[in-house]
Amino acid sequence: MKQLARPLILACAAALTAQPALADLPQRKGYIPATEQHQAIIDCQYERGLRGAPKIQATYVAYPWGGDSVLRILPHGSVGAADAAWINACADARLGRASAPVQVRRVKKSKGVCPSYASVLYGGTAYCVGK
Repeated sequence: MKQLARPLILACAAALTAQPALADLPQRKGYIPATEQHQAIIDCQYERGLRGAPKIQATYVAYPWGGDSVLRILPHGSVGAADAAWINACADARLGRASAPVQVRRVKKSKGVCPSYASVLYGGTAYCVGK
């Protein structure tokens, strides 16, 4: 047991001394951390005078290889489509990146698998309660 403890302690000590050096690694030009993107979105939402928790979408941009995640605010609650476009453009200007057009996707609501004439147990596996 003593034979294993000494190499383990030495390995941990070496890792702890190397940890501050890892924090100072250079970052790729144009890299914007997600926390800075999130803060820019929140600041622009506040500047617009809108309250409430934002609905944020993260999109991974694969090109160039090893690309970044880009955060965008989506229309939700007190934030309309025009407000979301303005907030995203404001955040892009604060972060110094080109603004991409905002695309609002509409999702068709599904009524599910239950037809109107279904009883409570439909098809042996689905529960249909109410209309």
